[in-house]
Amino acid sequence: MRRKTSRNELNAIYFLKKEYILILSILLLYSFYLLRETLIKKGNLADFLLSVTDFHALFYCISPIFLIAITSFFSVGHIQNYLIVRFKSKKAWYTHNVVLISKFVTVFCILLIAVMILESLLVLDINNKWSEYAIHFYSFHHELLVNFKPLILIITTVLLLWLFLFFSGLLYYVVFLITGKIFISFLFLFALNSINIVGRLSQLENISYYLFYNRINVFQYIYMTHSDRVDYPFGIFFYWAFLIMIIYIAGYLVINKLDMDITKGKES
Repeated sequence: MRRKTSRNELNAIYFLKKEYILILSILLLYSFYLLRETLIKKGNLADFLLSVTDFHALFYCISPIFLIAITSFFSVGHIQNYLIVRFKSKKAWYTHNVVLISKFVTVFCILLIAVMILESLLVLDINNKWSEYAIHFYSFHHELLVNFKPLILIITTVLLLWLFLFFSGLLYYVVFLITGKIFISFLFLFALNSINIVGRLSQLENISYYLFYNRINVFQYIYMTHSDRVDYPFGIFFYWAFLIMIIYIAGYLVINKLDMDITKGKES
């Protein structure tokens, strides 16, 4: 008689993989590069952490690394056959996977920020004040810098990064549900990332205005939408809440209508 797989063992299958060591190594190297750039600019820890939503850092490194990580996360073979039988319904299985994605994104963000803080402890000023670099670089947002300490901007920036990555992971999963192919999910997210890069570099405001970067970097959001520079633009969070809700509902409808062979309990 087969022994049932425990929840801890299931989490280990998703979260404990050798591939993550390589991914963490890449994050370490790129974080070191960002640290070097911050030192050249004579910035502080706040400048360093806020750089995670800079255009190049986000779309040339963090987003592609996350795409590789989420692909590895979903590459679990026939374990999904077991999981869908274990749950009472396909909807419960879907919800379980969405929760797993949220946990994975949380771990990814925590590791990224932890790596950056550890690398910068001995070389950057750690205080809750804006550096001279930030005051000059964000001169357009002077009122925002006066009204909000760096810690508030850091927390909201990390939260926006989390929302973006969770949206990406959820979209990846829904595309996988529709196609049944991890490779197609990978290509879809890669193409979406490329569209954002091309849209940004083309400097066509009619296109770039609606792309992700302007809804992740709060300084860029204020500049592009001409938002009030005195108060924090909390409307930026509604954008991501709306997109996530749409993708979640789409996945819920897909899983409800999907005729999946694994519900018959195929042997793996």
